[in-house]
Amino acid sequence: MGSDFDQRLGRYGELAVRVGVNLQPGQRLVIRSPVEAASLTRRIAEQAYKVGASFVDVTWRDDHVLLARYLHSDEDNLDAYSDWRADSAMEGAERGDALISVVAEDPALFADVDPARIARVLKVGREHLMPFTRLTMAHAFRWCVVSSAVPAWAARVFPGDTDTAEERLWDEIFKMVRVDQPGHIEAFERHIDVLAERRKYLTEASFRELHFRGPGTDLTVGLPEGHLWCGGAVFASDGVRSVPNLPTEEVFTSPHRERVNGILRASRPLAYNGQLIEDIELTFKGGKIINAKASRGDEALNKIIDTDDGARRLGEVALVPCSSPIHRSGLLFYNTLFDENAASHLALGSSYRTTIEGGRSMTDEEATRAGLNSSLQHVDFMIGSPEMDLCGISKNGSREPLMRSGEWVE
Repeated sequence: MGSDFDQRLGRYGELAVRVGVNLQPGQRLVIRSPVEAASLTRRIAEQAYKVGASFVDVTWRDDHVLLARYLHSDEDNLDAYSDWRADSAMEGAERGDALISVVAEDPALFADVDPARIARVLKVGREHLMPFTRLTMAHAFRWCVVSSAVPAWAARVFPGDTDTAEERLWDEIFKMVRVDQPGHIEAFERHIDVLAERRKYLTEASFRELHFRGPGTDLTVGLPEGHLWCGGAVFASDGVRSVPNLPTEEVFTSPHRERVNGILRASRPLAYNGQLIEDIELTFKGGKIINAKASRGDEALNKIIDTDDGARRLGEVALVPCSSPIHRSGLLFYNTLFDENAASHLALGSSYRTTIEGGRSMTDEEATRAGLNSSLQHVDFMIGSPEMDLCGISKNGSREPLMRSGEWVE
């Protein structure tokens, strides 16, 4: 793709290392990556060693091998799992290794697979990894998620453009993480400062509830006492700052697990583990989903919410204006990392412990009593649009407009 592409790819790797996980000299880095993303993974490793990494450990995965398992494995073997994966993840987290996960998926790779088989394999993996996942969601170590363009994903975003689709997708990725700008690190830092001001205001406002209204949506989301708004940068348990998502446009907190009521309609399709779920509609009562349907992928949706009790409840509410560069692109990325940063969204499943005062040190029972949710799942789906309005409701019942037509009220 030329020298300009190589330069931008290098800057992207630099951003992931220096800002994403803020790798420190002498620290180890773990990279989890699909085999198709080797070019980006190598750049990340190179940048890590340049800043003084003691060791870079790359774990590769191949979704086509997983597809073969889904299609051909005997039913009795779907519960098989390699314990070393969970053991290695915990060992790295407890040692304080940084983790960069590279996402590069074909959004429809598993479209013809029985959703029950997918759900079974995923549940087994999540059960083994739950101790590690708890540390991840408490930001006990520094981690970051980035994306790499691959042909199958690019073909979904730019259908019919077989010649330049991958190049065009790379251009969009570089634009969204600002590595196409001079002084890309400084440009990204300025953006992080803007998000910090927004989350500071919302935390100090201490709203009791949020009220969303839009096409097919009339939803009240209660917030826990002592909730904190997060987004952009976060300080891990070692006190060092990191940016978990590249790109990032959201500010988010945790809903109260028992105080969500009303109806919602998703504004974008959800690409979930190689399956597309479209036109999601959910009804909540007392924090719990009492009705769920989708025009496409209905079985996959119901497999998600049937994972455990917490999967029927919300673990995240995130606000993103329609003026975000991802929304302005007019593209549907079929990739949660990008689509969640194009629109306000909710997540089924676990809450982040960093979204409430004292959350990192809470026991599971204390977190539940405080209103945080726990689940094997954490699945983001989008509800924001130019037709969405949002109010914050204070403890005295007064209402403050926060968003009108999908934009912040200034």
